[in-house]
Amino acid sequence: MNGGNGEAYRTVDLSGAVIGDDGIFVVVTASASVELAMLSDFIGNVDWQNGPDAVQLWFGDRLMDSLQYGDAGINNAGEGAVAALAMAGESLSRNLLGLDTNDNAADFTACAPSAGVGPAVVPVPAAAWLMLSALGMLGVQRRARLG
Repeated sequence: MNGGNGEAYRTVDLSGAVIGDDGIFVVVTASASVELAMLSDFIGNVDWQNGPDAVQLWFGDRLMDSLQYGDAGINNAGEGAVAALAMAGESLSRNLLGLDTNDNAADFTACAPSAGVGPAVVPVPAAAWLMLSALGMLGVQRRARLG
């Protein structure tokens, strides 16, 4: 969601995508490094902006999770207080084990890149990749509870 006007500026259709046994679904941009692309589950035509903006995860017509990074005022489209903007060389990562308290400021932290990938490690190779992987994991967990 564009923080400037509240409109969606990019949609990635995940129809037919399969979530792996780890319960984490990673989406990367087509311009991602080879190393990142090899860790992904889906390569999409995405161009996330630095913000303030929001990323939303939808399942059909149901909003499953959302992350607002940076304060867009009336155009905020996240949960609770907004997460801080990551500075150059940083990414946003869901805290701890991917817990969702429905408060972006409490759930996400800006941190420096790390080589680790997984819910017990704070992985930060790219902001958009990380946000969507965390949101994907949350969507799987919520969908399992709903189903």
